[in-house]
Amino acid sequence: MPLVSVLVIFYNQEKYVKEALDSILAQDYQGLEIIAADDASTDGTAALIQQFAAEHANIKPVLSNVNGGITQNCNKALQAARGRFLVVMGGDDLMMPGRISRQVEYFIQNPAASVCCTDVEVFFDENAGKNYVYRNKVFYHKKGVFSIIAQENMPPTSAMMFDYDKCRGIVFDPRTPVVSDWLFVVECCMRGGAGYIGEVLTRYRRHSNNITAYGIENAHLQDRLIYTDILFSRYPRFKRACKIQRCKIFYNVAKRYFIQADFKNCRSMLIAALLEWPFHLKSIALWWGSFMGKTILRKLKK
Repeated sequence: MPLVSVLVIFYNQEKYVKEALDSILAQDYQGLEIIAADDASTDGTAALIQQFAAEHANIKPVLSNVNGGITQNCNKALQAARGRFLVVMGGDDLMMPGRISRQVEYFIQNPAASVCCTDVEVFFDENAGKNYVYRNKVFYHKKGVFSIIAQENMPPTSAMMFDYDKCRGIVFDPRTPVVSDWLFVVECCMRGGAGYIGEVLTRYRRHSNNITAYGIENAHLQDRLIYTDILFSRYPRFKRACKIQRCKIFYNVAKRYFIQADFKNCRSMLIAALLEWPFHLKSIALWWGSFMGKTILRKLKK
């Protein structure tokens, strides 16, 4: 039974610790180690992790005295992992029963794969939104690395398992302090390809304190642009895919400006988008729509 390392990345998530760790401890897979990494939380997160570790021999706490950010915390957890297979999940996310067994079984049946993803239930705290099931079409249809890079949204990393025997040496790049998992996933996919299980085996929590809530923070935007630069410098053959990804990044920022009725900045972002990839029809449509923006927004509000 291959060892599976589950890296759980915590920061000030005291109210989620028990639920997250219980969902992993409830798995029916026996060869499991849980690396609970806390990034110098200022609430009771670290104390709860230590309490769980005292009660469960397969929980290994990795506690930091100084806050170093998500990327550094992920790498500390990664250094502590011993498993052949690897799961990286946020401290506010959950596993469905049987998830680990299903993904290990997938790798046994598909030995060439290096990544296996699942369907995800996105759920909201405090009735902030309506729960829905997310299925990533690029992964589901087992498309290649070009499509994985160029797609608009990466599946939540919490839904993935990695065959880390194939991915040794890949770490979370410190130049992207917030969303380093994007580059990590892409490079792992290059080692063997991505597979998919079309079942909801992961629950991804949305709340107001998500680090990358809705993907519009400046840090999130900056990291994604840096990530495409790094990717192109390492793998020039994926230049076009990187430019398509950058176009979509600018387009999504433009949409936010459009909703805020800031049409000047909206058009600035669309110019940046179309300079990257001039054939993006959504950007072209939004460009023309921005000149009638007030009228469009009034109709949408009715």
